[in-house]
Amino acid sequence: MKKLVALFLIALCVFSLTACKEFETGKTYEFYKIEFYCDDGITLENLSQFIPSTALNPEAAEIDSIKDLQNFIKEHKSLYSIAKRTENGTVTLYVDNKLQSLTFNDDGTVKMVFDGLEEVVSYSVSENNYYIATNAQEQYKSFRFEKGKFVYTIEFIDGFGINYYFK
Repeated sequence: MKKLVALFLIALCVFSLTACKEFETGKTYEFYKIEFYCDDGITLENLSQFIPSTALNPEAAEIDSIKDLQNFIKEHKSLYSIAKRTENGTVTLYVDNKLQSLTFNDDGTVKMVFDGLEEVVSYSVSENNYYIATNAQEQYKSFRFEKGKFVYTIEFIDGFGINYYFK
């Protein structure tokens, strides 16, 4: 019985250490997946503005559910974008993630790799949010650090969007 309790405590300690990963400067965080999120209560009607015209894309006629819309966006991500109003005006957000990796440095800069091309810009931190100082046309502005990963979110409407994960 003591061995079982000791084994349980060791497993608990190992789990605790791996679950509380902290941010590391100099580490490269690479893109590895996207996931949609959709709060309860969101309907396809709420998202109708994001369904393309069937005249422009006949495949859009097959969108009968939120899951269909998510699959459509994933399949057409290189062409899919949304216009979003911000305090600085309207910006176009492209779903296709060209950002391959992030490396935050001790000197307050972050190296971003887009399709093999590197860009180094400054960043600031507030709690677990990392703000990247890029030009107004960039959509990569704010990342949050959680559970050892960076997450970038494009929110289509309140309660529906895409999370991009970097680990």
